[in-house]
Amino acid sequence: MRLLSFLFPATPPSGNAPPPPKMAGTLPGRVLWNTLGTLLILLAAIGVVLPGLPTTPFVLLACSCYMRGSERMSRRLLQHRIFGPLIRDWRAGLGIPVRGKVLAMLMMVGFAGYALGPGMPAHYFTPRIILTLTVIWGSIVILRMPTRKAN
Repeated sequence: MRLLSFLFPATPPSGNAPPPPKMAGTLPGRVLWNTLGTLLILLAAIGVVLPGLPTTPFVLLACSCYMRGSERMSRRLLQHRIFGPLIRDWRAGLGIPVRGKVLAMLMMVGFAGYALGPGMPAHYFTPRIILTLTVIWGSIVILRMPTRKAN
């Protein structure tokens, strides 16, 4: 996906994982990258409980920010039991498992279906538009991400 390709370069022909991005050289730079990474993790956490918001892109972006700002936070995210394999697979060019994509799409459509139907009063026009656009955006992001091939 081009949107994320500048953060995680494609796998080189040899099949080895690409080198990690360079750490920011100054303290303000590291603080900026760490702050952005933390905000992205918060968005990812919201995405876990709010199915209209995808989690995966925010986790991938947060990992990239932490790689530039904090080796410790980057290592913690890469060793996380849930997000670690996802990030390592992404960096190795393997993509996201089909099961993950299907689950994410079903949760988004289910949440949006409920919210746009009985979950939201009919006169709430602006929130309906925002929710619809968010689900469309999230679906495009998920569907455009590479799909991991079966082992």
